[in-house]
Amino acid sequence: MKDEFNRPVANRLVKIWDDDIVNDDYLGCSDYTDSNGYFECYWKSYRDTSQDDFSPDKVEAYAKFDGDGYYNEKTSEIVEININEVKVHYVSGKFKTDIVEGKQIFVPLGSNIDVYLTLSSNFQTTGILRVEIKKAIEKSQDQVVKILEKQVTLNGDTQIYVGSFVADELTVGEVTHYYYKIYYNNHNQVIYDPTDPTNREWVETFRISISPTLIDVDLMRGGIIVRGVTIQNEGDAKVEIYPEYAEGELMWSPYYLEILPNFKESLPISVYAPPGYSIGNYKKTIEIYASLDRYNKLLKIGEINVIINVVSGGESQIPLTIPSTINEIKLSDIANQYRYLNEEFNAYISIFNNKPYYVII
Repeated sequence: MKDEFNRPVANRLVKIWDDDIVNDDYLGCSDYTDSNGYFECYWKSYRDTSQDDFSPDKVEAYAKFDGDGYYNEKTSEIVEININEVKVHYVSGKFKTDIVEGKQIFVPLGSNIDVYLTLSSNFQTTGILRVEIKKAIEKSQDQVVKILEKQVTLNGDTQIYVGSFVADELTVGEVTHYYYKIYYNNHNQVIYDPTDPTNREWVETFRISISPTLIDVDLMRGGIIVRGVTIQNEGDAKVEIYPEYAEGELMWSPYYLEILPNFKESLPISVYAPPGYSIGNYKKTIEIYASLDRYNKLLKIGEINVIINVVSGGESQIPLTIPSTINEIKLSDIANQYRYLNEEFNAYISIFNNKPYYVII
């Protein structure tokens, strides 16, 4: 700002206004001139949709000095500033755990779930992102289980880690899955509210229980004992169970066991001691992994500890041959070897992988 002699006018208050039809709007922006007569200020742009405005998408801005005892009032020329509305859109989203990630995932009950979103904006903008984690309930209103909020800066397509939640409810029965609803900048501006339970992003949970988790057996050298471990699948997807343990003698089991949704199966664990095996106590751990129906990754779901007390006496004179898979076992072969153990047992035949297998009780 300068006087009539083109000299800088310092330390004078200048305000910024929006020129309207009747009443001009003060834009909440002011500053004092410096020693060179310059000033600067910033205001938040907005669309003025009142009837008093020439155009809601433009600001007709001007600077005004109200005058004082030394200088008269002065108003600058009007400068038109185009206002483009910032629009934020939902692009995609995914859930992620240590094991799996995707738009729709199936996880063990109690898993910690990270939420990632990709949003798009036509201009760079900073605002508050609010995500409601909801659980879908049949025949009732869906419930919000957690709210994730954070300040974000968007510019074009932007991927954001929003936060995490714990999927602590079994999605079998009334509760069918978890999903999310998204707001931007205020609770009334919804940018994503999916209603199709089949195609929207979701998390479903399952639980696999193992019983017992401890097997304690006394075993004579040359003998074999089979114990059944019950594994129950509480969920809406098929799982395949893979037992894994250290290489070596004393134990073997099927390569895998398929369990359909909401079913339970018996996993036979065979414990044996070849003739001449050292007498003593041994501990083995069988780690149980699940291959989920929708993924190609194994997930550890538990373990079974086996304590074996190898004792002498009643040894078979026929070396015990352990087949490579349980499907090669013949019940008659097991019975023949048990004749030398002087131990009564009952046996029954069940079906595993469309072939008979044995469980000895």
